[in-house]
Parts: sequence; C-alpha cells; structure tokens
Amino acid sequence: MSVTTRDQGKAQAVARKLMTGWDVGDLENLMTEQIPEEERRKLLSQIEPEYDAMEKDSSKLYTELHKQLKRKTHKEALGRYSEIQLELNTAAGQAGFHLGFAAALELLGIDGRGFAERKALRSKGGRS
Repeated sequence: MSVTTRDQGKAQAVARKLMTGWDVGDLENLMTEQIPEEERRKLLSQIEPEYDAMEKDSSKLYTELHKQLKRKTHKEALGRYSEIQLELNTAAGQAGFHLGFAAALELLGIDGRGFAERKALRSKGGRS
C-alpha cells in the first residue's frame, strides 16, 4: 500500500487539472464539496491505490457489526461512532489542507495574509 513517486506525480497532475480556474479562497470548498465524485475517486486512487477496496471493506464491516448488535442502544452507539470518525477524518483532511497550503506559501516565499484583501478588491472590480 505504499505510495510511489510515480503515484504522487499522477496525483499532482490530476490535482492541477482540477484546480484550473480556482483561486485560494475556493480551495477548501473544492476539497469538500465541488469535485465531481468520479474525479475525487480518481485522485484518491492515485494517492491510495486500494482506496475503493478499503472503502467497500469498511462499509461491509459496518453493516456486519450493525447486524450483530441486538440492542438499539448499541446500534445507536455504533452509528454515533461512525459519525464521529467521519468528523475526525474531515477535520484531519482540513488540517492537512491548511498545513499544505501554509507550507506552499512558505516554500514559495509568499505572504498569504494579503490574499483575502486582493480577492475582495477583485470581486469589487478593482485591481489586485
């Protein structure tokens, strides 16, 4: 399950294509809501080739566990656990995005603090 350098290059190419026409203010929204499912899966499979199989296994395990639980409170607890895991994974993904973006700005020698002001000016028809 290790990711090769070639896989990273492919993932980077897919990601660059997805970002065409987007600006920094759209990035987090893009990650969570705007990428078409097929494209999101394509990117994920470049990062983790076993992603689809792992996702199916996870779903099967959840279903099996849910069937085995007899008490309603236990089933509710499993559902809550699943929701919490989803929230934790979402937070970790967002943290990874923010770290990556901050690292990119640092490596490029860019002070990102002024971006919001430039974006606001552009949206009002001004120059950046």
